[in-house]
Amino acid sequence: MEASRISAEQKVRAFSHLGFAVDHVVLPDTVSAAEFADRCNADPATRAVIVQFPPPARLVPLVQRLDPAKDIDGLLGRRSLQRACATADGISRIVAPFAEGAGVAVVGARGFVGSGVMRLLADRGITPLPLDQGDDLRRAADADVVVSTAGSAHLLPRSTYVHTIAWWWTRDFPRGPTAPSRVTFTPRPPRPRPTASAVVVPRAEIGGRQ
Repeated sequence: MEASRISAEQKVRAFSHLGFAVDHVVLPDTVSAAEFADRCNADPATRAVIVQFPPPARLVPLVQRLDPAKDIDGLLGRRSLQRACATADGISRIVAPFAEGAGVAVVGARGFVGSGVMRLLADRGITPLPLDQGDDLRRAADADVVVSTAGSAHLLPRSTYVHTIAWWWTRDFPRGPTAPSRVTFTPRPPRPRPTASAVVVPRAEIGGRQ
């Protein structure tokens, strides 16, 4: 919840700074389709809708009712006009220069963010090793670049050299042997995520709309 709150506040600040009228709505679990998706779709002043993921399971069908033209964060999957969510887009842009001629692994490859990273890297001609729950994560040790979209610390083997570059610029050196040639991108909430905001903002037109 804290990570979600911070992320939402960052988006509000970014859009407000660029002149958008931002309506930050915290929805109750009892919200109806008419109160959320239908209202957003029908309102001509609403340019775009962003939903903090993951929403409660009961609200997922309501998210899927959104107008694809107003989905700027890849919420609707294959129905979306976006190839992936803004977070995945930002990660793939950062990873790409490091991935040339290197082996890449994506941890959390079947998730909302991870699947987007897989798709966007494939668009660049990069074929990562997909790893997710139930897979042998030790296989990540064979990759030159590891992207962890699971948001969990200490998920990868201790021998991995961790460079948390996706959303803030620091270095962690876990105990045990390290491999300095290996780069691991590990977005770990609740830290700030300016990369996602930097990608999602240009997807909407500036013009004082919501």
